[in-house]
Amino acid sequence: PAESLLPALLADFRRMRPEVQVVVSVSDSEASATAVCSGEADVGLIGELPHDGDLMVRPIAEDELVLVAPANHDLSRRKSFSAAQLAAQPLIIRERGSGSRHCVEQHLEAAGVVPSDLNIVMEANSNESIRAAVERGSGIAFQSRLGVQREIDAGRLVTIRLRGLRISRQLY
Repeated sequence: PAESLLPALLADFRRMRPEVQVVVSVSDSEASATAVCSGEADVGLIGELPHDGDLMVRPIAEDELVLVAPANHDLSRRKSFSAAQLAAQPLIIRERGSGSRHCVEQHLEAAGVVPSDLNIVMEANSNESIRAAVERGSGIAFQSRLGVQREIDAGRLVTIRLRGLRISRQLY
């Protein structure tokens, strides 16, 4: 949400309230919810519902998490790929506490893939660093379609279809 939705939201807010100085801190969903609960932040954008029932949460968008690979990757020539075959691929994922990681793990488990069986070659707390690592051939990754659509349109990344698996999530 920070990379794909926040810039437009902040531009609109700035037009309405130019006197307000905004300080942005990008983190995962868990840390964002904690910052709002503690009063450290006034607002947080998160990719999964927080565990704290005292927070007021409002859905603002829906996003799809797509499996992406560099354009020249072997999988880019396949029409589809099974979730079970994912374990053989080098995978780059978000850190623990990330809403997108939690969402991916839940969907994979529902498809019969145990997250501990995955070949995780890199864990990062930045979508941008994950995208850059994928573009350079370090592995494949689940990324927000909103966040990588420009790279897909430019032909630098391709989406890999997983048979029987579509991962979407609400953003709050």
